[in-house]
This record gives sequence, C-alpha cells and structure tokens, in this order.
Amino acid sequence: DSEGAEEEEEEGEESESEADMGKEPVYALSCAATAGCGLPLAARGLHVFLVADLQSTLYSTDIPTDAIREGQPLPLPSCACSARSVHCRGCGGAVGYHVVRPCAVCSASEHNGHYWLFSCSAVRAEATGRCWAELPYNGASEPAAPHAAPGGGDSVCAICMAFP
Repeated sequence: DSEGAEEEEEEGEESESEADMGKEPVYALSCAATAGCGLPLAARGLHVFLVADLQSTLYSTDIPTDAIREGQPLPLPSCACSARSVHCRGCGGAVGYHVVRPCAVCSASEHNGHYWLFSCSAVRAEATGRCWAELPYNGASEPAAPHAAPGGGDSVCAICMAFP
C-alpha cells in the first residue's frame, strides 16, 4: 500500500544533520585575547552553536593544548552546567570556559562531546583544510601508521593500538 511505502521512504532518509555529521571543517585555534599573543590553544576546533542557546556561536574542542589554564568557577547564563573560566597561559587573557559537569538539559541534548568552548572574539580560527571525520580519534596530528602484527599480519586493536 502507498502509506506503507511512504513510511519506509521516510525511515530511510537521513536528516540533514546526520548527512553532514563528520563533514564539519576543523580549525586551528590560537589566542587573540591580547594583541600579539597567538599561542596555539587547540588543533581540533569546530565552529559550534550552544545547545542551550542556538543564537550563540563559539568554537569548541575535545582536546586543548597545554597553553590553557583553568580559572575560577564560572556561572553560565544559558544553563546550569558547572564550568570554569579558561585563560591563555601566554598572555593570561580569558579565552572561554571548560564545562566540568554538564547540566541535565545539555546532557540530554544532541552535542559533539566537546567541553572546551572558546569565545569567537578571543581566538583566531584558521581552517586546517580537514573535516572532522578525517581526524584521528585520539588527538594525534596524523592517523597512526599501521604496524605489522607478530607473525607478519597487520591486525591492530583500533582502540589501544595493541596487537591482538
């Protein structure tokens, strides 16, 4: 029947966000809080919208560099997440915040798992020419080269890079 065919067609369609998942451009983020600083803050930055306030855009990362220093607890106006201010170790300027514990609303919402958020005005974002799906999961700058397993095979655990 035509009704069943329509339902099957709808179930097979990807949503726009699912189709674009992993295609987001990646940015290298550097400090712009103080003129002339430019210290690298993250190599895996994404341009994002806040879950709790879709009008607010920021940059986010899952792995910051060691140029980040956490500051005092920071109340967030958009939700009840527990956060701390984040500063550049080079110039001391405030560059964003780290969500230490997401609130119930943010935890239940679809998000990218990035808990380091940077103000667009406090960082300089430079496109890396890569998309999110091309990055290694562990924060390495390049995917790990395959290793030869004992006995001549090349089977390696995808999680810990150990030989089975």
